[in-house]
Amino acid sequence: MLFKSATSRNIFAIVGLGLITTVAIAGAQIAITYNQTREANLDRMRSVARSTAESIQSELKVAYQLVEGMEIAITSQRAAGGVSRDAVIRYMEDTLVRTPMAFGLSTGWDPDTFDGKDADFKGKPVHDATGRFLPYVYRNGAAIEKSVLLDYDKPGIGDYYILPRDTGKPVLLEPYLYPINGKNALLTTISLPVRVDGKVVGYVGADFDLAQTAEDLSKRKPFGDGYIALVSEKGAVVSHPDGNLMGKPLADSNLDKAAWKALFDQPGTPMRVTEPTGATNLAVAIPVRPFEGATWFAVVSVPEATVFAELYHVLMVAAAIIVAAALVLILAGWLIARRFIRRITNVIEETGRIAAGELDIELKDKDRNDEIGDLSRSLDILRDNNRQKARLEREAAETRTREESERQERSAVHAAREEAIRFAVTELGEGLSRLSNGDMTVRLERAFDAQLDPIRSDFNESVKKLREALLAFSENAATIESGSKEI
Repeated sequence: MLFKSATSRNIFAIVGLGLITTVAIAGAQIAITYNQTREANLDRMRSVARSTAESIQSELKVAYQLVEGMEIAITSQRAAGGVSRDAVIRYMEDTLVRTPMAFGLSTGWDPDTFDGKDADFKGKPVHDATGRFLPYVYRNGAAIEKSVLLDYDKPGIGDYYILPRDTGKPVLLEPYLYPINGKNALLTTISLPVRVDGKVVGYVGADFDLAQTAEDLSKRKPFGDGYIALVSEKGAVVSHPDGNLMGKPLADSNLDKAAWKALFDQPGTPMRVTEPTGATNLAVAIPVRPFEGATWFAVVSVPEATVFAELYHVLMVAAAIIVAAALVLILAGWLIARRFIRRITNVIEETGRIAAGELDIELKDKDRNDEIGDLSRSLDILRDNNRQKARLEREAAETRTREESERQERSAVHAAREEAIRFAVTELGEGLSRLSNGDMTVRLERAFDAQLDPIRSDFNESVKKLREALLAFSENAATIESGSKEI
């Protein structure tokens, strides 16, 4: 019914335009909010990853500085000529006691490069069979023990010695499993080259247990249900919620290898990663660089639904607001159209009733100060004009009726007069006819009209007088005849 009215269609067209405009503006605002919220959440992920990377980097820097300090202390004392092999071992033991983060400290020297006395130390503790100085000081529970380095000349297992010696650069070894008290511990080693007169003659290194780092990282839950992983430059897992992955290369894990490699290739860029459970996470990797040439990666991974939970909430609220606004606009349009149409319908009905001759109706909107009120007041003028017209027509009809009545009355009087004249003439004619035929006894007995009746009386009187005259004349004639006869 509403849409049969041009007014309602126009109102709803305006409402529709308003709704489209509202949705467009809300959509643009939602898009802006979406992008801002998305970037804010991704920035939050990057911030967590950066802070984690900085924390790990700080720890590794401290470890590096420890090794660097050892290298400086040993080489400077050696250069001064006031250090013995035992003194170096005591220094290493004291340093290890004062450095709980370290598991073991070591140094290794090429043949006869420490003090030129390798032959004097053949087969002695912390020396190999040739007398090379290769001490390794480590923790065994609460005790500090020492032994000689093993496999230092074998590539891979001896990289802690071979790499810094051959490259002349500090080295952060890939994490490796090392048996401690019957259990495998995940360790890493920082090794620095030792130079004498500019030539690399050995190394100084420290082993660090990564268990505490892994435990600390496992306690962190970004966004409430995310996790933080630490991966070495070559892809060995240092820390992950799945403890079975510790120390394993990514290639041998059940992780999304291609996605993790992409994370390392584009650090700082959030990417989708499929978890072993099938869930989709958003992850971002930030490099950890404790010193030049050493790079690990801190990875923050959070379920995508969690990252965008706030965003989804914003979208749902925005959608609810848009729907509510649409309903309000539609309801408002319906109410306005219904009210407007009702008033227009009232005016139309009033116009129809006035057109039908109902001139005593009350115009409901004539006192309203709007367009419909103006229309109603115009209709009021039309009603007054119709009232005036009706009054004039009524007066004209009454005049016509009165005049017709008077005309009929005059016609009746005229007809009666004519009838009276006709009757009088007829009676007079008959009387005169009888009189002419010698009937002196004629008399008009039927009365005429009051105005003509004197004529009847005069006729009768005249006939009477004529009869009497004729009788007198007859008597005189008889007398004369009698007298004549007598004569």
